Amino acid sequence: MVCDRYLPSSLVLQRVDGISIDEILAMNSGVPIPTLVVYVAPPPSTLRARLDSRGTVSRLEKLGGPERELAYYRDAFIVLKGRGWNQFWLDDVENDPTLTAELVLERFAAT
Repeated sequence: MVCDRYLPSSLVLQRVDGISIDEILAMNSGVPIPTLVVYVAPPPSTLRARLDSRGTVSRLEKLGGPERELAYYRDAFIVLKGRGWNQFWLDDVENDPTLTAELVLERFAAT
């Protein structure tokens, strides 16, 4: 199974709402650990341009913002790494989608 939202997203979006990491982890204590979590992190300027081009932003996007959300994803990566989660971080991704997919597939193959 592949999904685009899971505990890492909760560790970001619920923190934007003011919930502590410990509370979020407690609420999600029963979630299964995935085989691999992949973080694809473009630069904040790219995220800001994407948000601006949409014309509307969600409540959480207004509260969080790209810089804060990326920092929270880094925190999530560190917290979950400490809990033994297998993760892969692609930093400052400006690659074409094919190259990004190849990098992710290589990591899946190695898992």
